[in-house]
Amino acid sequence: MERGAIPFSFRRFDMKNRKAAEEIVLSWVKDIDLDGKTVAWYKERFAVMTDAQFEKWIEDLEAGRDYVCIISDNMNGKNLTVDNNMKVAAKRGVVFYERIWMDEPKTGVRYLSNVPYPVLPLQVKRQIESIENKRSIPSVASKKRDDLTGQVSGSAAAMGLSQPETQILYAMGLDAVVVESLKYRGGDIHGGNEFDRRLVEDGEVSINALLQTDTKVKSTETLSTLLLGMHYDNNL
Repeated sequence: MERGAIPFSFRRFDMKNRKAAEEIVLSWVKDIDLDGKTVAWYKERFAVMTDAQFEKWIEDLEAGRDYVCIISDNMNGKNLTVDNNMKVAAKRGVVFYERIWMDEPKTGVRYLSNVPYPVLPLQVKRQIESIENKRSIPSVASKKRDDLTGQVSGSAAAMGLSQPETQILYAMGLDAVVVESLKYRGGDIHGGNEFDRRLVEDGEVSINALLQTDTKVKSTETLSTLLLGMHYDNNL
């Protein structure tokens, strides 16, 4: 359900002329509601509202305590569209993009943005994963690594990549993401250092270029050593 502010005051209408006020509301809804479901809902609602209830509703609209709502089924593909909403906004004089004042964090200088940004009210629902005891944030100060795998450990470890997750990434064609996660961020210390160096100096990194360097994941070298200790020759 979408919510929007009232673009003008109803006070220019005589509230005794309730029919005219209803038509104004329905005209707003018709512009956005392409399948007519919300229009039918408001007509049914108006039919059972007394004059006192209707006037109270109008007062709530003007005070921002209530809104003219649009009801849209999820994934119907033919009701709400961005293109139509932008046309309605232009028709109703609603401006979504504005230049905003910002503070430069280091100097504290206040400046007006060159590029307009979308400024509009949105409903925000706090997700359960964002509560304090569910967060997984690595400690910047801790750089402890496991001697056998070369991977960060303890408070520096933030996440892991499971086998099913790896298969999903491969199925999506995100091979470079897998290589970066399992190799350069997964225990290839020298390769990871080269990754960070190029990112800092060039602003970008090519996984294909990094693969030309002769670096290995520490866990692979550890496994190779263990196998040799068991008298199993290997090419790891």
